[in-house]
Amino acid sequence: MYGNIEEFLQSHDNNLTLIRYSYSEIKKITCGFNDKLGEGGYGLVYKGKLRSGRFAAIKILRKEKANGQEFINEVATIGRIHHCNVVQLIGFTVEGSKRALIYEFMPNGSLEKKNLNALADHSSQMYFPSWIYDQVNEGRDILEDQATEQEKNTIKKMTIVALWCIQLKPIDRPSMHRVVQMLEADIESLQMPPKPFLVPQQTSNDDRINMANPTSLRDASNVCSIDSSYQFGR
Repeated sequence: MYGNIEEFLQSHDNNLTLIRYSYSEIKKITCGFNDKLGEGGYGLVYKGKLRSGRFAAIKILRKEKANGQEFINEVATIGRIHHCNVVQLIGFTVEGSKRALIYEFMPNGSLEKKNLNALADHSSQMYFPSWIYDQVNEGRDILEDQATEQEKNTIKKMTIVALWCIQLKPIDRPSMHRVVQMLEADIESLQMPPKPFLVPQQTSNDDRINMANPTSLRDASNVCSIDSSYQFGR
C-alpha cells in the first residue's frame, strides 16, 4: 500500500500545493510530541510550531487509518480546498509505516468542528462530491420530495456536469463548449464520469509514474516555512 500512496503523490504532484515533511521534522516541530491536543479513532493530534513561527496541528494517524483510500482522500481533497470554514492542510508525512497530516492550528477550536476531517469518523469519511456521486449513480433523489420531476432532472443534469468539471485529471474535464452542449442535452444522453479522486489502483498503466525514477516528488528536508518554494505544484 505504501507504493500506492507514493504513486498517487507522483501522479498528482501538479495538483497539490502541500509540503512533504520527514518524520524527523515532525518530531522537531512537535518538540518530541510534547503537547497533545486530542485523540480519536483516527489517531493523535499534537501542537507544533513551524520554522516560520506559525503554529500547526499535527495529526499522527493510526496504522489502520494511515493507508489507502482514507489517506489519499484527505490529501487529495482537503489539500485542494481553500475556504474560511475549512481548516487548511499544510502538509503531510509518508515515511515507512508512519503517516501524518499537518493542519493550520485553531486556538479556540478543533479540527472536527471546522473542517471536513475525512479521517475523523465514518460519517465524515464520505467526501461530499463522492457522496453526491453515489446518490446520483444509485438513482436517489438529492432534492426534497416536493420538487417537480423537471426540477429533479435539471438538478441531476447539472450535478453530472459538475462532477465532470471537478475530475482530478485535467484531460478528463470538459471544455466550456462541451459543458454548454451537456447542459442543453437530454439527461438520458449524459454519461456518469469516473468517481472523483479514484485510488491509484484504478488508474491506467499509461497514467502511472515509473517508481524506479521518482525524481518529480519533492521532499521538504530544507523547508524553513510553509511559504517555502518546496511545495507541490507551485
